[in-house]
Amino acid sequence: MARNKSQTGCVSGCLKFCVIGFVLVVLAVIFLRNPNSSKRSTELETSSPSSPPATPTVQEFDIVKSYQLRSGPGTEHELKINQKASDKLGEIQYLSVDTSTTIQILQSQGDWVEIQVTEPEFLRNSHRGWVPKDAIKDGQSTNKLDGWIRYTCRVYPTPDKSSKPIGYLSPPSSVGVADDGSDWLRLMHGPVKDEATDNFVDIEFDPGLYIEKSKFTTELPAKWEQ
Repeated sequence: MARNKSQTGCVSGCLKFCVIGFVLVVLAVIFLRNPNSSKRSTELETSSPSSPPATPTVQEFDIVKSYQLRSGPGTEHELKINQKASDKLGEIQYLSVDTSTTIQILQSQGDWVEIQVTEPEFLRNSHRGWVPKDAIKDGQSTNKLDGWIRYTCRVYPTPDKSSKPIGYLSPPSSVGVADDGSDWLRLMHGPVKDEATDNFVDIEFDPGLYIEKSKFTTELPAKWEQ
């Protein structure tokens, strides 16, 4: 009888030991899967990427008139060839910029600056080279837009209606303009006609031609009557 009690006590002790061991294992698993909040918070802070640095603002400028791009700072350097245009036309063409382009300055050396076209976008990768500093217009670039002439308007050599017009534009002529925020737009291209003959005028746009902003629109002509 004493022997049976001894065996029972041994079995009971083993069961308690097993239960305690099982509980400890379960607790260990729970702890490993759910670390305390402060540690988790620290890990999250450590693993979170830092905020990206602010992108520097690129200052852009206008070109005052047409210039061909050179390979270095000076006229002794070769003009840069526009290979795509040369292949298409079958004769040597050079990279150039004009009043319709917007550029950024990459570096400066003496009276020359290295520039890269930023607008139009399709010229960004190809049009990079050197021009004289006086090719760059003071101040930041104007907003360049493509659109249409909605109302017949005269074209002036200055942003002033008292100056003598050099021709006119009739709707719905397609034009490109530069907007400096005033009531006038600088005309970059467009089919200007002579008021007396109605013939198209062969004019140089680089010095600057102007139209009243109220005559211009970016709305498609098909929507004008809607």
